[in-house]
Amino acid sequence: MNTHLITAVEILRQSDQGYSAIPFIIRADDGYIYFVKGFSKTKPVGLVSEVIAAELGSRIGLPIPEWRYIHIPDELIEFSFLKNACDLSGGIAFASRQVDNARDLLFESVENVDPQLRLLLITFDYWIQNEDRNLSKQGGNVNLLLSDYSTLHVIDHNGAFDTHFSLVNFTNHHVFKDSISDLADLMTQASLKATFAKALDDWQAIIASLPQQWLYHDKEQIDVIEPSLATRLNILTRYTQDSFWGAL
Repeated sequence: MNTHLITAVEILRQSDQGYSAIPFIIRADDGYIYFVKGFSKTKPVGLVSEVIAAELGSRIGLPIPEWRYIHIPDELIEFSFLKNACDLSGGIAFASRQVDNARDLLFESVENVDPQLRLLLITFDYWIQNEDRNLSKQGGNVNLLLSDYSTLHVIDHNGAFDTHFSLVNFTNHHVFKDSISDLADLMTQASLKATFAKALDDWQAIIASLPQQWLYHDKEQIDVIEPSLATRLNILTRYTQDSFWGAL
C-alpha cells in the first residue's frame, strides 16, 4: 500500500490537460516529476476518488502510473508566478507520476488496444461509476495515455464514484463501449467478479492511508464528505448482484 509522502520542490507549470481539475506539473524531492491535483481545487471528494481508483485499478491489473501523497510548502505556492498556484493550497495533495513521452490516445488508435484490456477498463469504470473516459471521431476526454512502444496508461479518476452516474451516457460515450457486449459471457463475469473480490480484500488497507483531512468538508472534522467511504464501498459491492451485470 502506497503511504509514502513526498515534498514538492518546484512548481513547473500548469498542465494543458484536464477539465474540472487541471493538474500542476511539479518536481518532487524524490527526483521525479508529477501531475498534481491540489486540495483547494480538487476538493476532498475528488482526491479520495483518485486514491481509491488508483489502488483498486492497480490491483486488478490496469496500467496506472505510480502515485504519491505530496506536501506542497506554502512558500512555493506564495512565490509561484503561476496565477492559479493557490489551487494547490489547503493540505496534502495527490500526485501521479509523469509518464515520459506520453500522448493522448487518439480515436484512430482505439482498435490497437488489447481487447482484454479494453474489456477490463470499461468494466472497471462501470464498477467505480466513472463516466469520464469518452472519445469519438469528434474528440473527447479520454484520460488514457500512450507512451513509447504504444504502452497504455490509465489516468484521472477524480470524477469516480459519481452518485449521478448515467448508465445511458456511459454506454453511449465510453471510449471502449464496443466491448460491453463481451460482458454477457458468464465465464467472463465470473472471472471479473473474482478479480474485484480479491482487490476489495485490501479495502481497509486502502482507506487507512487516506489523510483524515480528506474525509471531511470542514476543519473540525464533523461534516463527512459525500459520497462517504461507506457509500463508496456500497457502490463497489454491487458487482455481487445480478442486476449489476444485467443492466449492461
